[in-house]
Amino acid sequence: MKTYLTSGLAALAVVWALTAAVSGQIVTGGYRTASTDDPEVVAAADFAVGKRVETNPEQEGMELRSIDKAETQTVAGVNYRLCLTVAIEDESQQVSAIVYRNLQKEYKLTSWTPADCAPSGDGESSAPDDGSMNDGSGTRSSRRAAAADCTKEQLALREAEGEADMGGKRYGSYVFTNISKKPCRLAGYPRFRVLDASGRPLAGVAVTYDFTLPGEDENAKPKAVTLAPQTTAYFQIFYNDGMALSGKKRVPVSAKVGVTAPKTTGEFIIKSAVQACCGVQVSFIHGGLPG
Repeated sequence: MKTYLTSGLAALAVVWALTAAVSGQIVTGGYRTASTDDPEVVAAADFAVGKRVETNPEQEGMELRSIDKAETQTVAGVNYRLCLTVAIEDESQQVSAIVYRNLQKEYKLTSWTPADCAPSGDGESSAPDDGSMNDGSGTRSSRRAAAADCTKEQLALREAEGEADMGGKRYGSYVFTNISKKPCRLAGYPRFRVLDASGRPLAGVAVTYDFTLPGEDENAKPKAVTLAPQTTAYFQIFYNDGMALSGKKRVPVSAKVGVTAPKTTGEFIIKSAVQACCGVQVSFIHGGLPG
């Protein structure tokens, strides 16, 4: 009898393990408290807010105000259980969100619930409220702010390998890396200048900030990208090769470009050959690496 029982329990354990493996999240432990200013927690929180806005257009303009509590659970990847304060203009709200990050470091927002979820003196509450915004007067002094905007001193810039297409189409890519020990955020368009060897702008090369990456929705809008230490973000440029389109008239090639990250002062000057007969279009900042 004991042998049959043991065998039965073992079989059930195998079935459970196989089921969990198929689902892609093998749970190895419960939730543990995490620091609200941990770079990975901040990145998960920013993803949650960005994804919520992406899938709920009526909440456009919502921003992350603070990370009030964070917990992590090791699975086949990591679950982040977060208590966040978000706001649209002057109205704020607290929400409970769960973000899953797989082993390839891809994120998925699995839960988003309006809730009074911050720790209090007599325990923790996670009961959802009625979903309405409050006036923010209950802000707790213990809440930690989300990552601040990057400064020039926190960043390094390099040019990545570009691409070419028929008809003289050229695509250039430039990558920012957070070289500091703290997370920071980039959002919007960088300032881009096409320069000669002396650092002067090339005459007749107009720069516009309206380039949409191939395959991206043409109505896509900039989103805040949180850079943990040593992680990257990038932008791309598009132009027509002067040699392909100008005929006999040769179009000058830049020796350098000047790039200023969004909301920063101080310009990066790096070597870069851009031969644009008809102007340069610039994209907004995207997380990760091009391609």
